[in-house]
Amino acid sequence: MKQDISRELFMEIDQLHTITNISENCSDLLGYEQDEMIGSNFYQYTVDFHENLLQFRGIIEIQLRGKKGNVRTFDVFVVPDAIGGAKMSLIDITKYKQIEESEKRFRMILENTDDVVYMYQILPERKFLYVNSAMERETGYSLEDFYHDPDLPFKIVHPEDLHVQLKKITGTTNFSEPFQARYMKKNGQYIWCEDRVIPFYNHKGKLEKIAGFSRDVSDRIALEKKLKELSFYDSLTSLFNRNYYEKQEEKLNTRDDRPIGIIICDLDNLKHINDSLGHTYGDKLLIQMGNLLKNSLQSETVARYGGDEFVILIENTTESNVKTIFTKIRKTIDEYNRTHVNLPIELSMGWAFSPHSIGYMKKTFKEADRMMYAEKYKKKKI
Repeated sequence: MKQDISRELFMEIDQLHTITNISENCSDLLGYEQDEMIGSNFYQYTVDFHENLLQFRGIIEIQLRGKKGNVRTFDVFVVPDAIGGAKMSLIDITKYKQIEESEKRFRMILENTDDVVYMYQILPERKFLYVNSAMERETGYSLEDFYHDPDLPFKIVHPEDLHVQLKKITGTTNFSEPFQARYMKKNGQYIWCEDRVIPFYNHKGKLEKIAGFSRDVSDRIALEKKLKELSFYDSLTSLFNRNYYEKQEEKLNTRDDRPIGIIICDLDNLKHINDSLGHTYGDKLLIQMGNLLKNSLQSETVARYGGDEFVILIENTTESNVKTIFTKIRKTIDEYNRTHVNLPIELSMGWAFSPHSIGYMKKTFKEADRMMYAEKYKKKKI
């Protein structure tokens, strides 16, 4: 009996479950020749199958063990005959069962991962093809919410980050880079999420769908922000440092135009104190100088620019106000020196004003610096 379909095995059994006939492709599927199987009992090939096959009507799934011990899965269509036996058509579904089991294991992994995993169709219409349960845990919205409303991710993304979300579906981006955006949870709280997105294109080169792996990186973003903030402070005086000043300088020089004033203060006696009394006393002098500036000023930016140099940046000001602040600092230092004769602050100062900041920050700084050095030079001549 020759069968054209290699996956289909045809078999006849009698009322005692003895195989009376079987198609030749049994050797391909089970490794037995026809004459080995004809006359043997059908149940000796089955795996954990104890039902009365002859009483069954319809299709049943069974497993048969081959000659080499390999197990194959079949869909079996049973047709009882008139003399108590049955004719059976067995379709080998082993490959599909393996795929099914593989998909089941993969789905189980996806459902148990902490990351949000999704497949999103863009063409011909936008919709979620798959979302794992982590999405519900991270956002507070049910999976049904996302399947029902494919625009939900665009509705809950922070308005300032909407452009990031749109890039994913327009394809106008580099998919090798992660996407970071803020999303509002159902309780109103924003979280930072980082997406790794894999694009899929159709035969016309159009972006057809994307697969994404997303995770909550709010803690990492907060830490990075904290570390960045710390990088803007001087560890000794707790004032802003040169890095922060230059960041503000760049912003005012290129983007935010406003009247500005700059005051530069330089300690004349720091080197002498470090050499004669030691760096501990020099550090005390720097700390004291920083405290005096912080306590005497209000909204101005005070930064330790270098080893013995301090810069005061004044925004939205007038030339008269810059002079007033300059004089106030002078008086503050003089008052301090009257009560600290053993460790006085000897200071050279300079100031400059510009009605515009864009394109003038460096020039204004140099003018204040030139005035400060002129005062320092004048002291050395006396």
